[in-house]
Amino acid sequence: MTCPHCGASAPEGAIYCPVCGAVIAALPPAPARPAIPPEAESRAGGILARGIVSLVFCEIPILGIILAAIANGKASRFLRAWPGVGGRARVGAILSKVALIVSIAVTSLYGLIFLLGFLGIYGDPHSKTVPETTGAGVALSAAIRAVLSGSV
Repeated sequence: MTCPHCGASAPEGAIYCPVCGAVIAALPPAPARPAIPPEAESRAGGILARGIVSLVFCEIPILGIILAAIANGKASRFLRAWPGVGGRARVGAILSKVALIVSIAVTSLYGLIFLLGFLGIYGDPHSKTVPETTGAGVALSAAIRAVLSGSV
């Protein structure tokens, strides 16, 4: 093969001239993307619906984590199987990830509130006197209420 610009010889099948860098041959065509079947498009709507449902229920402890984890797993598997499907499936995957994070945070907060309430009612088992522990639990509960109400 000979370069039409500089006349240098180039190996057969070369796309660029090794001397001047000019284009010798046309670039090979890009591989065609596989056609997305209609059932994949309809399943993408299901992924979006799962993401929305998991976001709606994310404020319910434990249940929100379960729903968001299921939606996140299904969205991940779907997007690995059909990487060309965008839009609704990707939005559903993002919503399920956000719902999972929020669900974990809400469940942790409820656990903390439960623990503080338990300490306020039953006291600290390591304390010598009940009034000291009850007072500490009440003080912690009041502090959390103040932080959540924004008065601090």
